[in-house]
Amino acid sequence: MPSYVLKAAPDDDCYAIFSTVVMGETFAGTRDETAAELDRRGWSATELLERADRTGTSCPEQSFGAWNGPDPVVLTYTLPGLS
Repeated sequence: MPSYVLKAAPDDDCYAIFSTVVMGETFAGTRDETAAELDRRGWSATELLERADRTGTSCPEQSFGAWNGPDPVVLTYTLPGLS
């Protein structure tokens, strides 16, 4: 299933795992929570989160979900403590 880690904004501790199959989030949480979920799925948490921290997306080509990319993504999860 094609999925990417998206970061809501450069200064927000809000991440989502976004599935292009269902075109929606399959997980949302803080950086630590997202790292734990990526590890649980057997994915490279460090690499994916570092890429999302730099560009807003773990997509290597930055063509999906990047802050300044052609395909912005609106995240619909609300995390506790965020308004």
